[in-house]
Amino acid sequence: MKVTVAICTSGRDTLVHAVRSLAKQLRPADELVIVDQSKRGTAQKAIDDAGYPFPYRVVENNERGLSKARNAAVAAITEGWVFFTDDDCVASLDLVDQFHKVIAAYPDCSFFSGTCVRPLDYDPVTQDVPGVYVGKQVPIDEETVMLDGEFMGACLAFRKDLLDKVGKFDEFLGAGMEWPAGEECDYVFRAICAGFKGRTNARLLIFHEYGARTRPADDTDNGRIGNAVVIWKMKQIGDPLGIKIAQRICPYGPKKVMLAKLTFGAKFPVDLKMYNKVQELNKRLDREFKVEKGVLVKK
Repeated sequence: MKVTVAICTSGRDTLVHAVRSLAKQLRPADELVIVDQSKRGTAQKAIDDAGYPFPYRVVENNERGLSKARNAAVAAITEGWVFFTDDDCVASLDLVDQFHKVIAAYPDCSFFSGTCVRPLDYDPVTQDVPGVYVGKQVPIDEETVMLDGEFMGACLAFRKDLLDKVGKFDEFLGAGMEWPAGEECDYVFRAICAGFKGRTNARLLIFHEYGARTRPADDTDNGRIGNAVVIWKMKQIGDPLGIKIAQRICPYGPKKVMLAKLTFGAKFPVDLKMYNKVQELNKRLDREFKVEKGVLVKK
């Protein structure tokens, strides 16, 4: 089974560390695809500096946005699996070998997620960086997703037939866009609604070593507003399963607490501010957008 590792970059210098970790794999990927939106040859420089010795392709993409880059990566792949990681991550040196073992162990699964470890010097008080720790190796389905079946885009793999059926990543969501989050939740939800099975597995290990950023003073000004867009989308699509699982995410606060169940008022002023922000967002979405083939489209 062909395995492609895909990295999307907008020009981070840390890309060379990701490429170097893939160059040192116990079993290399069949192909490395890097979608480069930097407009300054960042990907090729990283490949050259890392001395990457295996087959690779650089896809120059002059657009902006992580979902657009992921769609360009998918378009470059004709078969097998694509394992997405990020340009601020480092892969465990047996990642690809373990991925082949996981594929063989669970042939009925069409997508997998793994552990994504936060930086060594991560300070949760002052910094904000995504991470996922697989404590339970469980299916990712309508019963577990966003509960025990967690995932993040920096350590997420899909089989090509799933990508063909589910369609494009939503290009209004993701890093680099107005709503810089929610795109991987959106895509996994759509995959589950389309009948595909997934699974978490701790053997798939990525280190989010360079992803720390300063935690914003106002936590309503962050990417979680993208989760509100996903909830709105699922309601527009109208699939009861999609609505059920989307309600497990929340624009603010713990993912396992539905927005509708939060208590608003003086005790939770930030929650109230985010709630009001979401109501305004929903009005705008109603005015300006519709959903076609699972993605947002301007009216």
